[in-house]
Amino acid sequence: MGMNHFMKLGMMTQYAASKNIPSAKFAVMISGMLIIFGGLGILSGAYVQWAVLAIVFFLVVASLKMHDFWTIKDPQEKMTQMVNFLKNMAFVGAALMALAIPAPWAFSIF
Repeated sequence: MGMNHFMKLGMMTQYAASKNIPSAKFAVMISGMLIIFGGLGILSGAYVQWAVLAIVFFLVVASLKMHDFWTIKDPQEKMTQMVNFLKNMAFVGAALMALAIPAPWAFSIF
């Protein structure tokens, strides 16, 4: 998903701008880097705590800013954004559970 932030930069920047994200293009690029760094860190077993922190930070900030269902009046759009918000919160829980795996990182590809 992090690569999508770069491959679809224009489209994602427009969406972020529609959500009143300041410096939308920069925010999309930074969020893409957080996802890539987090994913590679978890996959490789390198700096797992920092990688999880990057993923959790991205998910919490993105959820609060991009999936703000509590501000939406349209019932269908509100439901869509609530589902995405709750899905991201489940991913936060899953990422934090990764911290419970003892070092050396058991699922490392290296």
